[in-house]
Amino acid sequence: MKIKLAILEKDENYLNRITFTFGSKYADKLEVYSFTDMNKALATIAEKKVHVLLADERFEINQDSLPSNCGFAYLVTSSDIESLRNQKTVGKFQKADFIYKQVLSIFSEVSAQITGIHTEAGATKMIAVTSAAGGVGASTIAAAIATRLALLQKKVLYLDMELFGSSDFYFNSEGMMDFSNIIYALKGKNTKVALKIESAVKKNMAGVAFFSQCKNAIDMAELQSNDVERLLEAINTMEDYEYLVMDIDFSFGKICMQVMSCSDKVVFVSNGEKSANYKTNRALDSLKIIDEQRKEKLLPRIKIVHNCFKSQGAQVIDRNDVAILGGVPVIKNGEAEQIVQQIASAQMFDVLF
Repeated sequence: MKIKLAILEKDENYLNRITFTFGSKYADKLEVYSFTDMNKALATIAEKKVHVLLADERFEINQDSLPSNCGFAYLVTSSDIESLRNQKTVGKFQKADFIYKQVLSIFSEVSAQITGIHTEAGATKMIAVTSAAGGVGASTIAAAIATRLALLQKKVLYLDMELFGSSDFYFNSEGMMDFSNIIYALKGKNTKVALKIESAVKKNMAGVAFFSQCKNAIDMAELQSNDVERLLEAINTMEDYEYLVMDIDFSFGKICMQVMSCSDKVVFVSNGEKSANYKTNRALDSLKIIDEQRKEKLLPRIKIVHNCFKSQGAQVIDRNDVAILGGVPVIKNGEAEQIVQQIASAQMFDVLF
C-alpha cells in the first residue's frame, strides 16, 4: 500500500517543488495531497484517511483535530529545531530523500493502528561474525564480508550488534537517524519496526546498507533478546535484503546464542597468535558441548578466519570439527574503509554465500 501524505504549506513555490519531487521519486510509495488552506487539508485528511500530515510551522495545528491514526510534524526552516509546540519537526530544506525517511519514521509510529498493511515472510540469509579473542579485527572482517556481498551485487544489510558498535568507522553516508532510533522502535509496541528500519537505514558508495551506531552504548545495553527477535523478524519480512551480516560480541548470553542459532553461517575471527587461538579453541570446545546438550548443530556452520595473519610466529587453528575459511595478511597502510575494500576483494568469502 502507498502512504497517504498531506502537505500543508503557505509557500506555493515550495509546495509545488516538493509535491513534484515526491511524485517523481516515490510514485510507488506515496500518495501526496497538497494544500495551502488548513480547513481544506483537515477535511481531506478525514475523508481520505491520510496517514501523515506535514504542516508549515506558520499554521498552528490542533492535534485533537487530527484522526488518532494520522501522524503529524511541522515543516520548519531549520533542521536544528527538534520540536515545535510539543510536536515533531521536519526540516523543509533537506534533501527529499531525508524528508521521505522522516515521513516513514512518523508513519511507522501510527501504522499499527491502520489495517491493510501486510508483510510476507522473506528469505534473508544471516551471517554472524564474532570472536572469542579481543583485538583481532572481527568488525573489520564483518564489514569486509558485507562489502564483498555488495561487490557481488547482492542486497546486504550490515548490522553492528556490538555494545560499543563502530559502524560509522567502516561505512559512511548521510542521514540523521542511527540505531538508537531502531531500539526505541523495538521498545514501542505500537511501532512498525520494518518502516522504522527503512527510515533509518543508510547506504554507502559500495552499496552496503547499514545503521549508524547508537548515540551512546547505554542505548545498546538496553537491547534484550525479545527485541532482537522482533528486529530479525522485521528485516526478514521486509524482503529488501538478500543477506544480513551481523557483527556481535561473543558470549554465552541469550542474544549471542540467539543470533548464532538463527544464522546460516557463523564466522569466528582469530589472528593466529597463541593466546587468540587458545581463546578461540576454548569457545569452540564449549559450543561443541552446547551442540551435544541442546542439539543446536552450531559447529557445522562455523568458519574460521585468521585476520592480520603474520607469516612468522602465527599458527592456523587445527580442528577437524570446524572449517578454516582462510587468512588475511597484515595491512599496515590505509583508512578503515580502504582496508575493508582491500580485504573484500578476496574470493575466500564467497563460500559463505
